[in-house]
Amino acid sequence: MEKRRDIDAIPGEKWFPKESSIIDDMKDLWGDWGVCSEVDTLKAVLMRRPGKEIEHFDWQAARFKEAIDPVRFRAQHDALADIYRAHGVRVH
Repeated sequence: MEKRRDIDAIPGEKWFPKESSIIDDMKDLWGDWGVCSEVDTLKAVLMRRPGKEIEHFDWQAARFKEAIDPVRFRAQHDALADIYRAHGVRVH
C-alpha cells in the first residue's frame, strides 16, 4: 500500500498570498514602460515595419489561409501607424 504524505505536515515555507498588485509589480515583470491599464488612453506605441523576413514567408507552416502580399502587408502597417498618429499617439 502506497503511503500518502499530509501536505500540511511537510516542513518548510508555506504558500502565502501575494500582497502587491500587478501595478506594483509591472516594472519588475515587464519593464518601466508605464502601462497601468488595458483601457486607458493610448499615448505611444512601438512598431516595427515588416522587413525582408516576409519576402519568403511560409504561410502554410504558419497556418495562414493564403500567401501574404509583402507590399500590401507593409502598406497596411504604414496605414495603422498613420491612424495612431492621427489620433495623437506617438509611434516609435
